[in-house]
Formats: sequence, C-alpha cells, structure tokens
Amino acid sequence: MILHIEGNIGAGKSTFIEALSKLLPWINIEYEKLDEWRNVGGVDLFNVYYNNPEKFGFHFEVVVLSTRIKTEHRITETAKNHLVVMERSMYSEKIFARYLFEKKFPITYNCYCKLHEMWETLKPADLEERYVYLTTPPDVCMNNIKKRNRKGEENITMEFLEELDKLHHETFCSLSLKDKVLVVPWKDCQWETQIFDDSNNILEFLFC
Repeated sequence: MILHIEGNIGAGKSTFIEALSKLLPWINIEYEKLDEWRNVGGVDLFNVYYNNPEKFGFHFEVVVLSTRIKTEHRITETAKNHLVVMERSMYSEKIFARYLFEKKFPITYNCYCKLHEMWETLKPADLEERYVYLTTPPDVCMNNIKKRNRKGEENITMEFLEELDKLHHETFCSLSLKDKVLVVPWKDCQWETQIFDDSNNILEFLFC
C-alpha cells in the first residue's frame, strides 16, 4: 500500500511523516524530490517557479509530475507487500496545476491533464493507495513557511495558501475519495504529539 500524506504548503507533512515513523518504524518513506527540482539542467526551477509562476509554472509542474511518476513506478512492487509513505500524490500535483492554469490558461491545463491521465492509465490496477489529509489552517502554514525560511518560498502569499486550502479540501473531501481519505483536523498542537493521540484512528484506517 502507498499512504500519501497530503496538505497545504507548510502544513507539516514532513513532520507528520517523521512522527509516523516513530509510531510505525518499519515503514518505507519517500519525501518530495526537492533537490531534483533545484537542479534542472543547472537551473533552480523551484526558485524561479515561485519568483514567476505564470512564466515557469507549466515547466515546474511537468518536472514535478515526472519525478512523481518515476518514484511511484519505482516503488510499485515494494508497495504491494509493504507500507510506503509518500509526501503528496498525483492529486495534489493536479491541485497546483488547477490553481496555475485552469482559469487563465485552459489549453495549458488540458495538456497537463493528458500527462496526468497517462500515468493513471499505466498504474497497476491492484495498487492500493490511501491518503491522510492534514487540515492545517493557512495562517499556521504561513507561520511554518516563515520559520523554515526555505529559499524560493519567500514570495508565497496568504491568498495563494487560502486558494490551495480550498482546492485541497475540495479534492480530498470529495465523495470519489471518501473511503480512501483520513482527514486529520488541526488541533493547535505539534504533529509529534497529535499523531500519538490519534494513533488508534490512524492504525484502524490503515489496517482494518
């Protein structure tokens, strides 16, 4: 099984995964490929994307999608017999593409969707996937972003986070994904603490 940890930028996904690994120390973990995005033919695409998303958004999202496909393809066999925890999924990649392209550049968005559909078609039918959705509020996400001070994220706005929050909620609370998603509400505490408080719900979601 692949368990995808979902949520907004700065929601605490990496922190949640680290806490989950203490609860389930035998899991396999796949983080986002940030280092690959920072060196695409010598260009820090992560940085230029946030500096000019309209110009470089499609380039960045295609690279992110390609690394996602390569990672999922590589771990498919492992995931049939083991629990693999991944930061984000194909659904969240599509959320960012929707925000960037759907209204302003519909042709670009439709082209992106064709690439997205290609992997969905090729993905093994017996691959089980589930999702944990962290509902961290946008203002908390913004504080987390400022604290980690990651290069390239200084141009992220509250408006951007609020729009992404709406799209995440719309996607992961939809009826089509309902039985595959565990929604974890934010309780104004550290994920390290909350994950042990919610451990019964998480274990039941994964193994029952």
